[in-house]
Amino acid sequence: MGEARNWLPKPEYATKQEVETVIKEQFGIYEKKLKEDKEFRITNRLCKVMSKPRLKSLVIEKLPIDFEVTVLQVNHKWVYVTYFSPVDNLPQTGWIMKKYLDKPE
Repeated sequence: MGEARNWLPKPEYATKQEVETVIKEQFGIYEKKLKEDKEFRITNRLCKVMSKPRLKSLVIEKLPIDFEVTVLQVNHKWVYVTYFSPVDNLPQTGWIMKKYLDKPE
């Protein structure tokens, strides 16, 4: 039985490049769909993305000026957003103060 496994064709695994291409394509589709369904905003200054809508919560990331984010929820002075991280280009979510965001022109 052990030798029969050696005769079967081995599957071809995807390369790192192929996996990255598929991920980028899927995230592009995801981003486009989010922009169609939800509002998006642009940061008007360097701003911190927080894990909770509080000033003393954990800082997830700092976003540069003119960075595009998609609004998921609004909670008084805070906005829950999703965006593609400038570091690794993967989707992230977090809270940003509403005053740091402008509507696109």
